Amino acid sequence: CSGAGKSRVVAASGSCSPVTEAQLAWADVHGFSLIDVDAAQAADPALWEAEIGRAADLAVTELGQGCDPVLLTARGPDDPAIARASEAAARTGTTPQTLNARIGDGLGRMVDAVLRRTGTGRALFSGGDSSGYATKALGVFALEAIAPLAPGAALFRARSDDPSRDGLELTLKGGQMGGPDFFGRVREGR
Repeated sequence: CSGAGKSRVVAASGSCSPVTEAQLAWADVHGFSLIDVDAAQAADPALWEAEIGRAADLAVTELGQGCDPVLLTARGPDDPAIARASEAAARTGTTPQTLNARIGDGLGRMVDAVLRRTGTGRALFSGGDSSGYATKALGVFALEAIAPLAPGAALFRARSDDPSRDGLELTLKGGQMGGPDFFGRVREGR
């Protein structure tokens, strides 16, 4: 990874947008480590719990090696992972709403586990629905703006009743927001 010496950030993406696809491609060659999360596992609660643990463990390892992890469910709109998740949901009778809620909550819990284990103080969530579920999983109840990053997306300071989450630097963005270097902008806090 080429991110050594910079601020650490843990990112998670539930977005399938072409904009996020370009951002993930940029991040992949600029000190971030992309970790594929098998969203199809979210159709089965027990399998999803195992996937949450596996992905969080990988992210902790990557941080220890000087890489900024990006936990992601799809690399873009044409990623076969999207169809696999839909097929798994159909097989198990899981509604799309339930699947999306599990995925968003799971991404939040993955990031929370990584933050707790590493002491990293900055996180990024990409994907509108995912961001909402994830902040709830983190126990965040308010955000205070620190710096603008792109139209519609800023770096915030989180407020939480959990002292380990109060003051966390957090960015939430919809899939269509930000330029290709958005993940780097979050890491640098600019």
